[in-house]
Amino acid sequence: MGKKKRAPVGGGAEPAQNSPSPGPSNASPKAPSHPTQPPPTSLSPQAAQSQNQGTAGSNPTGGERTIIATSPTLPSPTPAPDIPPEQSLTLTNARRPNRGVSGTNVKLITNHFVLKIKSPLIHHYKVEYPPHANNDISRSFKDGFTEKLLRRLIEEFQQTLQQIIHDGCRNIYSSFPLPLEGDAKEFTITLPESADPNEVHRVRITKTSLVVNNKALTRFVRSQISRTNKVDTAMNAVNIAMATLLEKNPDLVRERKWHINFGQSRELGQGLATCAGYLKSTRPAPGRILLNVDLSDRLLYQQGELLTLCLKFLGKEDLGPSAMANLQPSDLAELNRFFGGCLVRLTHRRSNNMRRIRKFVRQSAREITWINTSGEVQNIAQYFTIAYGRNLQFQHLPLIDVSSGPLSPPIYAPLEVCVVPNGVIMERGLPWACIKNVPSHPMRRPEQRLREIQEAHQVINHHDSLTYEPYGIEVGKELLRLQGRVLPPPKLVYGSPKMEVPTTEEIEQHQLYCPGKIRGWMVLVLENQNSTATQLVDRIKEDLSRAATSVGMQGLDVTPLVEWANPQGNIVKTLEDMYIRFRRHHSHPPSLIVVITSDRGVIYNSIKYFGDMKAGVATQCISSKLAMKANNSWYLMRLIWKINAKLGGIKLIPSTESVPLLGDPDQPVMIMGASVSERGLRSEAGRPLFTSVVGSVDTHGTKYVATIKPQKNKDLGQNLIDGIREATGRLVHSHAQYKVGVEHIKQDLAYPKRVILYRQGVSEGEYKKTIKREIEELKMAFKDRHIDPQLTYIVVGRRNHVRFFPEYPNDPEASDQKGGNVKAGLVVDTDIGHPFEFDWYAVYHEVPTGTSRPVHFTVAHDENNLSADALQQLTYALCHLNARSPRSISIPTPLFYANLVRERAYTHYDPRDVFKYFAPRQANPEEEDGNIFMEYHEKFMDVHPATSQSMYFI
Repeated sequence: MGKKKRAPVGGGAEPAQNSPSPGPSNASPKAPSHPTQPPPTSLSPQAAQSQNQGTAGSNPTGGERTIIATSPTLPSPTPAPDIPPEQSLTLTNARRPNRGVSGTNVKLITNHFVLKIKSPLIHHYKVEYPPHANNDISRSFKDGFTEKLLRRLIEEFQQTLQQIIHDGCRNIYSSFPLPLEGDAKEFTITLPESADPNEVHRVRITKTSLVVNNKALTRFVRSQISRTNKVDTAMNAVNIAMATLLEKNPDLVRERKWHINFGQSRELGQGLATCAGYLKSTRPAPGRILLNVDLSDRLLYQQGELLTLCLKFLGKEDLGPSAMANLQPSDLAELNRFFGGCLVRLTHRRSNNMRRIRKFVRQSAREITWINTSGEVQNIAQYFTIAYGRNLQFQHLPLIDVSSGPLSPPIYAPLEVCVVPNGVIMERGLPWACIKNVPSHPMRRPEQRLREIQEAHQVINHHDSLTYEPYGIEVGKELLRLQGRVLPPPKLVYGSPKMEVPTTEEIEQHQLYCPGKIRGWMVLVLENQNSTATQLVDRIKEDLSRAATSVGMQGLDVTPLVEWANPQGNIVKTLEDMYIRFRRHHSHPPSLIVVITSDRGVIYNSIKYFGDMKAGVATQCISSKLAMKANNSWYLMRLIWKINAKLGGIKLIPSTESVPLLGDPDQPVMIMGASVSERGLRSEAGRPLFTSVVGSVDTHGTKYVATIKPQKNKDLGQNLIDGIREATGRLVHSHAQYKVGVEHIKQDLAYPKRVILYRQGVSEGEYKKTIKREIEELKMAFKDRHIDPQLTYIVVGRRNHVRFFPEYPNDPEASDQKGGNVKAGLVVDTDIGHPFEFDWYAVYHEVPTGTSRPVHFTVAHDENNLSADALQQLTYALCHLNARSPRSISIPTPLFYANLVRERAYTHYDPRDVFKYFAPRQANPEEEDGNIFMEYHEKFMDVHPATSQSMYFI
C-alpha cells in the first residue's frame, strides 16, 4: 500500500505535479554543465489565474499569488550514488576562526564556578554481572537497584580506602587501586532490604586499561590537544565526583545531575507535585573547567497509594474506589498516558520491591485466571490469598502490568498493593486535559534567581566538601564574571514607500513590504447564531478589513461568503460544501477561509486538514473571545501578518547594509532549518518521529518552503533525519523556481552557492553519528541537482542551564531596565564556550518576565569560512524575520518555522483518525513496531501542491 491519495475537492481536477528542473550550468567550478537542458520557465500572473495548476509562489511587484510552472518534458537529474562508509568524510567541529568584536562590551555574571583541577592518578573500573548472577539485578538495573548494590560494595571497600565514586551504573572511579586479585575480582554481597536476608548477589569488578590523569584534561582546555578517550574519561570522572553528595544533608537526593530538595515541594492536584531542585554539571571552557549550577524544578508524581492518585487524576476522588470499576476506554488511555513508566512500590511482598507501570489493563483480579499446579482454576485474588495471605479488598478493579516490556510475560498487580514513593519524576509529557489545570510556576526575576543560585551553592557545600580532594578538585566560592557584547539590532525594510526602520520602533504602524492579495474569501462561524453573535461577526469582519487596509493589504474589504455551523458537526464536510458553493458562484476558488470560534480545540485539526491537505487554500482561525475585546488592535494585526504570509506576502526584509551576507548577488544564499520530534524517555512502541526541514526561496531569507515526513522511532541517541537528502533536493528545486519565476534572476544565479543550515535536536553525544551522516546526505542532495554550494551546519541548543545577569543591574548598556535581564542581542563567545571549537551563547530576544535563557550555537561544519561576527550578526538578523512576531525571537526564523511544521504533524491525518494515532497506545506484544509505523506512514497525507510552496504553517 502506498501513501493515502488526495481526493479532489468539489470534483475538480487533480493539480499537476511539477517536474524537477536541472541545476545551472555554471553553479560552481566543480559542477558539470548541461547546456542542452533549458532553465525553468515562469508564467505571467495573467496566465496563472487558474488556481491549483502548478505550485504557488508570490509576486513581489504585485503581491498576487503567482503560479510557477516548469517544462513537463525536462528529465529528472540522476541521483548521486550513496557514499560508501569507508569513503565518508571525517567530521570534526569547526575551529573558532576568531572572536567576535562587533557590538558594545558589557560586564556580566554567569551561574558558573571555576574548578581548579590538580593531577592525581584516578583508577577506572567496570562492574560486570556474570551469566549466573541473579536475574533480578539486570531487570531492576534502571530502577536504582544497581546503585544500592554499588553503595553496599563501596561500604566494604571504604573499610580500607578513603574515597570511591560511581555513576550508579557500571563505572567506578577510585583515587587508590582497589584490592583486587589481579585485574578482576568477584564479590558476593547481601542486601538488608531483600526479601530473603540470606540472598547473595554476585558482581565482578574489572580494572580497565584507563588510568585517568587530569593532565590530559588540563591540556585539552588549554587547546594543546584534541578530544581523546583519556579526556572524555577524565571529564566523566570529574562529573561523577561533582554529582556525589555529602551524607550531611539527608534532605537532598541525587537523581542524575539533579538534586531534589523535598522541603520545597508543593502539591498541584490531579496526582502531581512540583519540587524545587538544583542542577549542576561540569563543562570544559577556555583554559579551565567550570561548574554550572542552576535552579531546576521538576514535576513529580504525588506520593501516596496508586488507587487514590488514579481517582484524583480522573477527578473521581469523591466517588470512591468503586468509580474505577467501569472505566471508559478514553479513561484507560489517559491513565496509561499519565502513569506510564511511573515507579511504584509493591507492598504485598516483604522486600517492597520497585516496578515501573507498563500499562493499565481492563481485566480485574477476578477475571484473569489460569490452571495451577493442582489442576484447579485460580484467579489473581485467590493467588494473593494463598501466596501472600492478603485478601484483596477491591477485586473488581482494573490491574496494572509491571512487566519489563512487550516481549516479556505480563506481571499483574492490583492497584491497592501499589504505592508511589516520594520523589518519582514524571518523565512523560502532561496530557492536554491536565495542562490547563496545572498552575504555571512563578517566574523568577533575574536578581532572585541569582540569589537562589548562590544559596544553592552553599546548600550543596561544594567548597567545604572533602569528597573532591582525592581527585584533585577544588571548587571556587565566587560566581564567574565575564564580558559579553550587545550587537546592534539590524535595520529592517518595510513597504510603500520602501524605508529602513530601526528594530526598536513598533512595527504595527508600518506598511507591509509586499502585501498579499485576496481574490475572494469565506467565513465559517462555529457559534450559535443569534443577533448578538451576528453583530460580533460583522464587527470582526470590519475590524479585520480595516487593519488589513492600514498596512496595504487589499481584498478583505470584499464581502465574503458567510455561513454558520455547529462546532460539534463534521467540519471538513461543512468546509467542502462551502468551497464548492464559492467556486460555482465565482468560477475560482477562494484565497482565504476564516473560521471564527470561541474554542478551536479539536476543530483546529479539521480546519487545517481541509485547507492545507485537501483544498490547497489558506485558512485562519480567529478567537471570538480575543477579537471582541475593546483593545484588539494588537490581535488583529498579528492575524493580518499571518494571513499575509500564507498568501505569499512579505512583512519586511533585512537591510543589505545590516546583513551583507544575504545581499551578495554573486554568492546567493539559501537558509535552512531542520528539526526532529523530541523522543521521550519511554516512547510508545511503533509511534514515529516527525522530521521537518524548511528552506528559504527568496533573496532576503524571508520566505520559506517546508517539508515534513514521519520516520521510525529508532534507538535512543539517534536523532538522524532519514529523509534530509530528499527534502533538501525539493527545497533547492523550489529555491531555483522562485528565483527564476518570481524574482526573474538568471539561471546561473538561481541556485544557491552557499547553504547555511540551523539544526535543532542534536546532543553532544550524537555529533559523530548524526551530524556526520546528515552532512553526507546534504552533499548527495546537492550532487543530485548538479550543484556544489558551500555548506555551513550549525547546531542550535535551547535546553541548557547557562544564565547571564548584568553585573550592574542599572547599567543601560547591559540591562533592559524592564525585567532586569540582559539586553536583547547579547553574544558571549569567551570564557564559557568550548576551548577551541566555534560556538557562542546568545540572547537574541527580550524577556519581560522571568530570567532569559541563552541559546547555544555550535558550528559543526563550515565550508564558507565565515567569521564569528558574520555568523552572529546573520543569526541575530534572522531572529527578526518571523512573519508572525512583532519583535525578535530566541532562535533563527527558519528553525522556528521547522518547529511549527513539525508540531502540526497531526494535521496531516484525517481528523477522524487523530485520536487513534495520537492518543496513548496500549502496546500489544503480538504487534510489531514496523507494522505500526507503516500504518502511520500510509495514513500520512502530504500538503496539497497548491499550498506546498506557500507558508501555510504560519
